[in-house]
Amino acid sequence: MKGKTVILLLTIWLGLIFSVSAQAGFEVLGKGPRPAAMGGAFTALANDPNAMWFNPAGLAQLQQRQAVVMYARLLPGLNFDKLHNFLIGYVQPVGALGNLGVGWCGLQADVYSENMFSVTYARSWKDRLLLGITGKWLQWSAEPATDPETGKTDQDFSKSSIGLDVGAIFEIGKFFDYATLRVGVAAQNLNEPNISKSGAEAGKMPRTLKAGLLVDTETYLVEADVLHEGDQTKVLMGFELKVASYYDFRFRGGTTQLTGDYEGGEFSGGFGFTVKGIAIDYAFLYSTQIKRVGGSHKFSLGYKF
Repeated sequence: MKGKTVILLLTIWLGLIFSVSAQAGFEVLGKGPRPAAMGGAFTALANDPNAMWFNPAGLAQLQQRQAVVMYARLLPGLNFDKLHNFLIGYVQPVGALGNLGVGWCGLQADVYSENMFSVTYARSWKDRLLLGITGKWLQWSAEPATDPETGKTDQDFSKSSIGLDVGAIFEIGKFFDYATLRVGVAAQNLNEPNISKSGAEAGKMPRTLKAGLLVDTETYLVEADVLHEGDQTKVLMGFELKVASYYDFRFRGGTTQLTGDYEGGEFSGGFGFTVKGIAIDYAFLYSTQIKRVGGSHKFSLGYKF
């Protein structure tokens, strides 16, 4: 029974890659606990290493070298095949030239894996405008599969491709003297990289367009994003509340909702705090589309130096 279930899982994953749409491929990569807890509404905020995977322009805001590592246990109800998600990121300021970032994130299962390696460059332009660009190498691999029609087994069941992301953030100004308004825009998979092993047109990852509005104060921030990917449109909303100055403790929450012909979404929450320069973040995500498999847990450690 276990073997049949594992084969079923592999079929589902590969179906997402080879079938009508490739938009599910690599979708969970690069989502750290902080933006995940805020429902993914991070396009205009993007002020930590997670910017590499949400809006590369945000990386220009970092004033120090920063490193982050994350581990996530996805859908724990799938006891037969543990799904793990991870990321590693590093940001290096290079003076007046801007900031550079490198990252590696991946998804691991018993029979399938995804990896994404990223290089990001960002800089400020005339004080209130931030610009950024990310080049990324995408790769997936699976256990050898046998074609049911020909009976042939493909020992090299993998594919790699190159993608491009761009983004911008603009500070509008003060609102009622206590809040700052910012807007962010980003385009991911701008070149629509093809992740189909056969190179079929359906294997192209759809271009993702995002726009966000951020209200930022000393004690809280709220962001709302709209994301369009392929034939899907998502509304993302999130907040971060500073509940204690001690250890800079912050509470977060958010939601992702699909619109149009799609139903469901995701609810999330989490917290973060800093101890002796080490940032600790946690997020819990629960999908209303994938039921009876539990929610996902994400943990990360970050350090400024």
